[in-house]
Amino acid sequence: MHDIDIASLFAPLSLDQFLTEKLGKEPYHCTGSTDRFVPLLDWDALNRLLSDRRWEYPRFRLAQNGQDLPPASYSTPGPSGADHSVLSVREIACRVRGGASLVVDAIDEIWPPVRSLAEDLEHALGEYVKVNAYASWTQEPGFDHHWDDHDVIVLQVSGSKRWSLFGEARRYPLRRDVDPNLSPPCGEVATLDIKAGDVLHVPRGHWHAVSTIEGPSLHLTVGITQRTAVDYLHWLADHLTSNEFMRQPLPRYSSADLATHSARIADLVARESEASGSINAFLAEMDALAPARQRFSLPSVDRDAVAESLVGAQVVWVPSRFRVYDESQTVTVRANGLCWRFHEEAQPLIRLLTSRTPVAVDDLARSGDDVRTRFLLADLIMEGLVTIVADVRDQP
Repeated sequence: MHDIDIASLFAPLSLDQFLTEKLGKEPYHCTGSTDRFVPLLDWDALNRLLSDRRWEYPRFRLAQNGQDLPPASYSTPGPSGADHSVLSVREIACRVRGGASLVVDAIDEIWPPVRSLAEDLEHALGEYVKVNAYASWTQEPGFDHHWDDHDVIVLQVSGSKRWSLFGEARRYPLRRDVDPNLSPPCGEVATLDIKAGDVLHVPRGHWHAVSTIEGPSLHLTVGITQRTAVDYLHWLADHLTSNEFMRQPLPRYSSADLATHSARIADLVARESEASGSINAFLAEMDALAPARQRFSLPSVDRDAVAESLVGAQVVWVPSRFRVYDESQTVTVRANGLCWRFHEEAQPLIRLLTSRTPVAVDDLARSGDDVRTRFLLADLIMEGLVTIVADVRDQP
């Protein structure tokens, strides 16, 4: 669990204003209380992570002057016969004093407060979210000026950094693109000093360079991969394979036939893309197919045992992206790449669960048959849609 209010994260802009006016369009900087991001990841938490887990490149890495340092320069071989290395406190301290930056990749996968934030952002944005952590001690940059192939939201936890923004050389560049976008624009368009509690948004494709002003600095970078028209057309092409004509070989050996064929392709694509709700259907399917972050409810691994373990427990919905449809006599849930249909009597329970707030099983059972409710919840837990809330939720 985290204590960050997503609705006010971008104040004075509301969340809706940020999404419609700023995200992916132009840089945005706002300030907040200096300690507001400490609950997500502070130095004690980072120390605990580095001390208690096994690390391999590139999950953990050191970067300096635009290059990743060789892992052997800051780690030592593991115990005799082990196939992994061990981080060296001495060598890491030496490297970061010399200007290296410390990077923890996809920290949302391993640190519960950041994972919870990522899930809330995914739910609010409807897009895939990944979070990295960066720590630096000197003014020497860890990375050359560059652009990212996703939108970035920076949460400055402690210290301060200077972000030099250079704007765009190519608008909305992609990872797979006809133009590699290798040459940055000439000259800075903005220089922003980001302090603890600040939020900075850098859109996809905007060149930038970062250096530490006051160290040690610790910040989280939220990467957001938004769907584009190219993604939509890929999806549309997949759906058009249901049409026999679209599966035919191109009649390349007859100019007249090829011209006719080409015209019909254009017509079919246009009609399919103009069909009622086509883009909305694409977005809905992307939500339904989005993989949920896995939550286990061990030791119970069969339906009866899970149902029994639910007495007096709390449960919470797992997927951050999903779709719920109320239909005639049924309620349909599409999530994690699968589809479930429930009798309409389950609609209040499903709606309460998909509010994504922890709920007491006893409260759910009061509205209906206690045993049936617990077995329905057991089914949802076995499918990975619901998990049992620990006594202290999301603490490692």
